[in-house]
Amino acid sequence: MLNFATITQLWPGVLTAITIALAASFVAEHQGGPQLLYALFFGMAFNFAAEGEKIRAGIEFAS
Repeated sequence: MLNFATITQLWPGVLTAITIALAASFVAEHQGGPQLLYALFFGMAFNFAAEGEKIRAGIEFAS
């Protein structure tokens, strides 16, 4: 069960994953091409963010 402390710890990483998903959807709709490919590109571009302590837990949760 998720309590408030766990949610506050996961929030930055989950928000990062949601932002990348929304950006991939936006680019796919406006430029054409597969959404999954754009999500992969954005994920590779922001891979450095997963090294941060604040974001790591949320990224692992979202994956």
